[in-house]
Amino acid sequence: MAVIHIVGAGALGLLKAHYLTKSNYKVVLILKDSTSLKRFVDNKNTIKLTTLHRQKKEGPAAVETFQNQVSGITLSPSDASTPVSISKLVVATKAGEVSDVLERALPFMTPGCQILLVQNGISAVYRRVHASFLARSEIRELGIQLNLAVVTHGAYIDPNTSYHVVHSGMGSLCIQRVDPSCPTLEDPRQEQGGEGGGEEDGEGRKGTKCDDCSSSTALAQAVVAAEGLGARMSSSYREFLFAAEAKLAGNAVINPLTAIFNCRNGDLLRTPSATLLFHSLASEVATIIAAASTAAGETPVEKEAYAQSLSASVFKILEITAANRTSMLQDILARRKTEIDFLTGHVLTLAKEKGVKAPISQQLFDFVKAKEELGALDDIYQ
Repeated sequence: MAVIHIVGAGALGLLKAHYLTKSNYKVVLILKDSTSLKRFVDNKNTIKLTTLHRQKKEGPAAVETFQNQVSGITLSPSDASTPVSISKLVVATKAGEVSDVLERALPFMTPGCQILLVQNGISAVYRRVHASFLARSEIRELGIQLNLAVVTHGAYIDPNTSYHVVHSGMGSLCIQRVDPSCPTLEDPRQEQGGEGGGEEDGEGRKGTKCDDCSSSTALAQAVVAAEGLGARMSSSYREFLFAAEAKLAGNAVINPLTAIFNCRNGDLLRTPSATLLFHSLASEVATIIAAASTAAGETPVEKEAYAQSLSASVFKILEITAANRTSMLQDILARRKTEIDFLTGHVLTLAKEKGVKAPISQQLFDFVKAKEELGALDDIYQ
């Protein structure tokens, strides 16, 4: 099999690089710049992984440490390590970095390049990538085969060791091949395999129909085969869409609340006021997502039932991740930009499109943006 290139040296990128390498796939990690590459080379091109989760349903959690060596490169044209070609690409960066990564990788992509995106807020990520990248004629002619994944693994970077990822909770990857000619994941044509044989997309463009979007690519098959990732192809587009929307609901409820209150996930149900806010936000977010979802049916009864399913999934996510600190809270504490635009921001976009009010989500969005902006000030904590 051809080389699998992975962009993103965060927890998810290293997690995938480790398990793919362990399963005997040739993996090349694409680093941000020459400084990052030198740091990786100085680390002897080694990824360290520690598992803290239970390998079986019964018995104590396993604490095991593995090391794997992978190649490292950058995408700088002046760097001798730049690849000749990229035919299989996993993008495991933050949501806001995906479009830029694809632009930098474009000169090296082969025709029919297979791409897997694994971000939080995958629906919003797809919209932005379609508008800025996939909709362009030269990209459409390249014939990119695009897969998206909904990821539920718990993982974080050990702050004391370089390129050391801790796999704290065994989850899964639900993978779906999508039609890059459709502007959104909610587009009904996604479920039908795309534009219906070249019909106009509403903006005067004709696109190539995805002849078999239900089939998996070789890249997706490799990820599914890699032991430790718990990956599988979705059984249907609707199943994938529900998984994506359930995760969006969980992220859009839990992440901003924990970022504002500086607490672990489970703390949101420890006091009456926090619990009331959590319930109210979960109901609001679920109602908005259900209103926009093509998987929710058309009647008010179907929409309400779908919203209740989404709300229930939020509580389940909270229960499973009760001891965790969200990535948004960690970003705020580290004074980094968060993914609020792709989570709560996307919920607000859906609300506007469907004419649904979102007062709590709007207020939380404004709070998190304010914390971001204040954190960016050099003298704020002096």
